Amino acid sequence: MSMRSRKQQERQQHRTQGKYAKVNPCYCCGKSAGVDYASHPMTDRTDPGGRDWGDTAICLCPTCLKETEHLQFVSDFLDYACNRGGMYGDRT
Repeated sequence: MSMRSRKQQERQQHRTQGKYAKVNPCYCCGKSAGVDYASHPMTDRTDPGGRDWGDTAICLCPTCLKETEHLQFVSDFLDYACNRGGMYGDRT
């Protein structure tokens, strides 16, 4: 019998109706960010305009992190994220 990795064990705990559930959905695109998700570098910081990032971008998939890690303003991040299908949806 083989030993399951931590990631496999985590996925097994999140099964729904025989299928794997999304584990840690990306806040931008909504796709699974996996067990080892990434957080935006500005998480829990304040942007140059004084707005608190808080946990706005705490759970990101690698693709969305790469696309947004250069952003400094939380409003720019939300503009990007609102059209990607994640938790922020269409904010227009």
